Amino acid sequence: MTSGRLRFASRINRVSLRGQLDYQFTGVQLLKQISATVNWDITRRLNNNLTVTKSLTNDEVLYFTNLLSVRVRDYNLTLSMSSNLDDAWSVGAGFNIAFGYDGRRQAFVTGNRGLANTGRATMNLFIDDNNNGIRDPGEPPVTWASYQEQETLDTLPGALPLMALPSSRPVLIETRHLKFDDPFLVPRAQAYELRTHAGSDVSVDIAVVMTGDIEGHVYFGSGDDAVAGRGVIVSLHDAQGREIAMTRSEFDGFYSFTGVPGGDYEVRIPANEGRGELVQSFSLDAQAGYVVLDRITIYK
Repeated sequence: MTSGRLRFASRINRVSLRGQLDYQFTGVQLLKQISATVNWDITRRLNNNLTVTKSLTNDEVLYFTNLLSVRVRDYNLTLSMSSNLDDAWSVGAGFNIAFGYDGRRQAFVTGNRGLANTGRATMNLFIDDNNNGIRDPGEPPVTWASYQEQETLDTLPGALPLMALPSSRPVLIETRHLKFDDPFLVPRAQAYELRTHAGSDVSVDIAVVMTGDIEGHVYFGSGDDAVAGRGVIVSLHDAQGREIAMTRSEFDGFYSFTGVPGGDYEVRIPANEGRGELVQSFSLDAQAGYVVLDRITIYK
């Protein structure tokens, strides 16, 4: 499977036009999504930015996003509207002003960040069912999410806008600021880097995976002589053998790992006092929520 993105841009006088085409060679569906943005200066102080996006894999997804920016002295006012022309729409207003103190001039200074000097990004959050980091056909959007720093909700399922981003330099989106209504959802990657341009709207796919819990017990000995294995080091390894978590068993031998994406894993107890390493292999189905492992017996 091959996927990618084609972009084009042009500008005539005070009007700029940008387009984006997402493609994926799957043997059935070639084109995934197409979007176009028109940005123009109505006057020196009034700017408008209109984006139309059409999903070619879902006939229901056609939505418009319009941003109107008005600059008055050191103030910048923005009005936004998003709609899919069906059952989802939103409106919003923004007010931007910056102020500070210039020690050399011994005076207070003010400034603003208008649409002409900043960019916009849309985080497309989706459930990565096969945990490959790519949005495959049929993988659903996240139904609700918020980004802590922006304190905003998604206007359309899975589409989370970020406003007034600095232009022409890399912007780092840290996924630890994302919040979901489902506590078993976690971002697949810790951060994404993007670059916006003045008045532009860029898009980034952010994979979200369903997680589950792993639990088990450790015992010393077997049968009637078995006692709880307290304080035993237990490590969790992925299918490639990489250690992804480590814990110690509690007073009753219980141990657990939480927030683990679905997949094949191993629980290991290191070699000690003449015995070899203990390994237990298993598969976690995140949709099921959790997996309880067979108890691990350590013979003294």
